[in-house]
Amino acid sequence: MAKRKATRKKKPESSRKKTKKGVTKQKRTKKTRSVAPASGRAAKKKAVKKKPSKKKVAKVLTSGKKAKKKARARSKEPGLPLKEVRARLGLIAPQLTELSWLDAIYIYGSELLKEPRLKRINFIIVYRGLRSASRLEAAEAELRMLITAVLPVEFNLSTGTPVIGRLFAEGNPAVQAHLGYAEPIFDRDN
Repeated sequence: MAKRKATRKKKPESSRKKTKKGVTKQKRTKKTRSVAPASGRAAKKKAVKKKPSKKKVAKVLTSGKKAKKKARARSKEPGLPLKEVRARLGLIAPQLTELSWLDAIYIYGSELLKEPRLKRINFIIVYRGLRSASRLEAAEAELRMLITAVLPVEFNLSTGTPVIGRLFAEGNPAVQAHLGYAEPIFDRDN
């Protein structure tokens, strides 16, 4: 009897494994080949694309233009200077004298001298002979309309007595400490 050769049959490899191995080899080679030259080109392109930026030259204003620009900026700020408040309230002085129930109006506050532009103004109103609440309300409404017409800022009206004018005129330190600087806007006695 003849001896048979023991041969093992080889299992066939799947076609999938072959393609996978082949693809990975190709990817590796492509990556190594494409990475090096591409980065060198990109660096060259960036260097070529950069251009120096143009600087803008600021316009030089003449002295007249500077003054106008500052005046416009000041007019946009809220509030009024004390000098302008006095002038505007002076416009309604003839109408204030016609109000028989009005004895005096004083403007007061520590901010009058400290702030360059007043955003809020405080008034003390001295009424003459008005006792009922309805008459006081009507008088205050009339006065508020007059002041609102000339002052485009907020204001507060407080009621005072005739003694307050005398204390302001004397420069009473207690009154000045409590109310700050004060000056008369309208005083029927003076």
